[in-house]
Amino acid sequence: MNTSRSVEQAHRELKNACLAFIRGRPWDFATCHAVILSKMARIQIYLVHENRIERERLAWTGSSATPESAVLFLRDDLLSTTGERMWGLTFTLYPDGRFNIEFDCNQPKGHEATTTHLEALSVTERLPHAWGRMAADLSAYPSFESQWLATAMAWLEQQTEKHRIAWDLGNEIEWNLDMNEGCIRWTFADGRVMQAAVQVVGTYETEDASFLWGWDHPSVPEPLRRAAQQVRALGFDRWATRIVSCTRDEAWQFAAMAAQYDGAAGAYQGDANGTWVYISFDEPRAVTR
Repeated sequence: MNTSRSVEQAHRELKNACLAFIRGRPWDFATCHAVILSKMARIQIYLVHENRIERERLAWTGSSATPESAVLFLRDDLLSTTGERMWGLTFTLYPDGRFNIEFDCNQPKGHEATTTHLEALSVTERLPHAWGRMAADLSAYPSFESQWLATAMAWLEQQTEKHRIAWDLGNEIEWNLDMNEGCIRWTFADGRVMQAAVQVVGTYETEDASFLWGWDHPSVPEPLRRAAQQVRALGFDRWATRIVSCTRDEAWQFAAMAAQYDGAAGAYQGDANGTWVYISFDEPRAVTR
């Protein structure tokens, strides 16, 4: 039984959950993301400040005013008023008090959709209420996925510049990825060699413009799949689909996001005879020959 008494109260509970996670720390925005199952919701809260992400997986017990109960209430409210089944929800809070709600009504594979007496109605007939107005009012805001990717790219640009200054990343004459050792080596014209431990985010095929995630890549050993697996667990469609049609720029964004989320020192893309390899790497060190 969901105990949130109104949509407005559910919004307050999500806002309070974000503020409880922030705990007075500096922040640019905070997001509560929910993957909704039949009788429960998996909740994570993220705080973003100066292009850095902090996250927390929440297990709320002993209180009816929880983000999980709020999400389930909003799921039930949307179903009863529109006939639409919600499978995911993203609530983003900003320091000035604005908030953005997005809900995902795309049914994941393996789940049965709930049928209701409203199914026969058109979308226009089913959305004359506050949810429809809210979706229109918030349509100008970027999605959480876009926010995250933009944040990750800004972080990666800073990290790449730091490595360029420190050891000339980007001016290497050769790179070599050793899957067995789990490391990458960059060789420079002056004879220097830099090495770092890696995770493989995925590979991009230029012929068909497709990205194959490292979490289920036949060429990637299990120990090098961690960063990609963490991204997959977030539940977004493009991050949990084994092969994704995308551009090389988008593949680079995936690498940036995986690297930042995994706490890496940076990310790298290398051309291997037309197949682009995307990795995250730990802090590099000089190798003595």
